[in-house]
Amino acid sequence: MTDKVMPFTKRKGLRFSIKPRTISYRANDQKGEALIADISAGGCLVKDATLPLSPQDNVVFLLDFIDPDNSIEVEAVVMRAQENAFAVKFLNIPEELKISMVKFFARDIREIRQQSG
Repeated sequence: MTDKVMPFTKRKGLRFSIKPRTISYRANDQKGEALIADISAGGCLVKDATLPLSPQDNVVFLLDFIDPDNSIEVEAVVMRAQENAFAVKFLNIPEELKISMVKFFARDIREIRQQSG
């Protein structure tokens, strides 16, 4: 299995390795689901994708776990892809949403540490 890669760009911001969380997405007029492996305000890595994608594919993620009362759609572009996994760079995310994401995942990680420690 070889990676398909766009020119290298490093993700900016804090990166969170989180407990697996299902995320819905759409690309190429199709819908898919995957597990988020890690995430930052700049992008994410997903695994176990039901709809495989290729570098440069545009994708829209549905973030319904940050605020259950308000699902948020986030546009992204695929930067790397393998069989059932891909990494994306988020596009045009408002600063307010970036801050909400960082707070949500920081709180999520604290809760996990408290439960295991």
